[in-house]
Amino acid sequence: MRNVVFAAAALTATLCSASGAEIPRVISYQGRVADASGSPPADGTYPMQFRFFDAAIGGTMLWDSGIRDVVVTGGVFSALLGEAPQPSIVDDFDGDRWLDVTIAGDPQVPRQRISSTAYAYMASGLVPGTEVSGETSVGGEAVFRATNTAAGGASPAVEGVAYSTGGCGVKGTATATSGQPSGVFGTSCASSGNGVHGYASATTGEATGVYGRSMSSSGAGVRGVGYRGVRGATTWQYGEGVYGEASEEALYGVGVMGRSSAIEGIGVHGWASATTSVASGVIGQSDSPDGYGMRAINLAPSGNGVAVSGQCVSTSGTAVHGLASATSGVTCGVHGESFSSLGYGVYGQNSASSGSPCGLYGTSVSPNGYSVLGRALATTGEPVGVRGEVASTGGSGVYGLASSSVGAAAGVHGISPSPDGSGVRGVGTSSTGSARGVFGMTYSSSGYGVYGFATATSGYAYGIWGETSSPSGRGVYGRAPATTGTPYGVGGWTAATGGRGVYGEASATEGTTYGGKFGNSSISGRGVYALASATTGATYGGKFESASTSGRGVHGVVSATTGITYGVYGESASPDGFGVYYSGGFAGSGAMRSIVRTSRGPTALGVQATAGNWVEDFGEGTLVHGKARVELDPSFLETVTVDDAHRLKVFVQPQDAACQGLAAIPSFTGFEVIELRGGTSQGAFAYRVVAARRDAANDRLTIIEAARRDPCLYPDTVGRERAESELPPE
Repeated sequence: MRNVVFAAAALTATLCSASGAEIPRVISYQGRVADASGSPPADGTYPMQFRFFDAAIGGTMLWDSGIRDVVVTGGVFSALLGEAPQPSIVDDFDGDRWLDVTIAGDPQVPRQRISSTAYAYMASGLVPGTEVSGETSVGGEAVFRATNTAAGGASPAVEGVAYSTGGCGVKGTATATSGQPSGVFGTSCASSGNGVHGYASATTGEATGVYGRSMSSSGAGVRGVGYRGVRGATTWQYGEGVYGEASEEALYGVGVMGRSSAIEGIGVHGWASATTSVASGVIGQSDSPDGYGMRAINLAPSGNGVAVSGQCVSTSGTAVHGLASATSGVTCGVHGESFSSLGYGVYGQNSASSGSPCGLYGTSVSPNGYSVLGRALATTGEPVGVRGEVASTGGSGVYGLASSSVGAAAGVHGISPSPDGSGVRGVGTSSTGSARGVFGMTYSSSGYGVYGFATATSGYAYGIWGETSSPSGRGVYGRAPATTGTPYGVGGWTAATGGRGVYGEASATEGTTYGGKFGNSSISGRGVYALASATTGATYGGKFESASTSGRGVHGVVSATTGITYGVYGESASPDGFGVYYSGGFAGSGAMRSIVRTSRGPTALGVQATAGNWVEDFGEGTLVHGKARVELDPSFLETVTVDDAHRLKVFVQPQDAACQGLAAIPSFTGFEVIELRGGTSQGAFAYRVVAARRDAANDRLTIIEAARRDPCLYPDTVGRERAESELPPE
């Protein structure tokens, strides 16, 4: 086996003999071996040699076991040194000794030190493997007690070591079925000490540093009090530093319970000291479809109490990570409840100022589950179901991911029964940059980046309500990265006749603010797609408002330069409705087209443009002895301005070949038609009248300042700078 490299692990040596009164002559020795990759070798028998020296390097050899065959199982072996036919150990161990081990011909370095303190085992008369038991009937008294008198450091009062992958270093059982019994109770007065410290050194199996179990409905499997009430560590990636289990016999048993009476104390504190990778301070897991990976309840009726608080300094770590592995049922990775009107069911904060940290990150693989479910049960005030904060410019206050590609999985789902509360409320506290109050993203071609649903059938219910105080922020910003299909950056739906599917408002009164700004990269997508499904009432597919003097009520941008794209697309299912209706002026730099259906398909008709705002009408008349009088429609006259400064324009055309030509003489309410050359024809004629629009009678070739930055008019930087330098005529 010289082709295998072995390494002896940290070992424990125990002196033992047949009687506690005799000088020990046999040493019980256990160890672990591993190959170059860290894995245990195949089970079997391997040649080993054990020797004692009086120095760590060189020195005099005091004892030699010779080469002997030792059984290795799962990388663990055990040997009795000095047992026949080996030479007897006659050394009195009056000084330090070093053990030299050779496995399969490979010497293990360095040598291991064995001191004379091993005799302490014999001083108590206890032989390893001896069962010790006791009992007491006095409350508060301990059957066995270990005291650590060190005022500092991390030395334990009681330490247990188990080399079995399924064993326990220290096992405590509280058999009482009532009260608050503790299987293992540890107290430490040192600032860096441990009440109970468990260490599982096995690198395979489900090794447990400290394992606690309670049969009592109000008991605790493990309870620790101190700076670190309970601290567990494991070197195996699937092991548990601290593992608590509440058996099914106890209806409301607690596997691990933390409690703090301090004003700013922490019942359970999870700390991920690694500053890189996906470190987790506390991770909770539930295999039950109706269970909780981690459940925290804040019973304080007032104040800013927090059921669970997590902190992580890693840019890609997770302060609190909840995983619901069940693929069915209403599972919750993290479920938090708060009864305080100012409290938080779940509160996540990430202090990292760079990277993509998450104040709160939830994942659910169930199509009906919730990554994060926050409920604000208070019916007054402004309770918050889920609130997340992040200091990083690229981080997320709340980030929810629903990994299921089917079903109605929700990345973030929030519910609030309060009339003034918020199911989900996001606040981007940065006053500059592209801060997002709520950011939603979907990779499904038919999914929603952010989906809002207002179930109320009356009143001003909002599927999604967004607000920003930043002059360059967005009340609601939705982005659909899918380049195919029919994705929606923001999709809103409401069943209320007076509600809004999507309502956006920019409250800033200056700057380039947007009530709603939308863009789409798909060649067949829509910058904005809004549909009001109600067939009655004054419903809105989308309603947007801006209070800024230079803002946009609706700003739709389609970045794709090819395909059938829509900056803004409006559609109405009502025969009396309008796909797009505007109030106020209407202007644009592109060509205007009106589309009609023909045998060749949808055909574009041009829209005539004039130097002013004109209203025109058409009609026909008949000459009587070469003359006719035409009075215009009174409704037409109400839409135009006809006076001495704005004369009526009349164009006539004879419909009779015998007519010698016609002249039109306008008045304020109509016009007269006279045949030229004294003609007396009785033929018909057609006419066209044009007059200035009443509310824009003097509007002619007006300079539109808002269009100086129009990329369609000025596609290059030089053109835009030149346009901005041009001043309107005085």
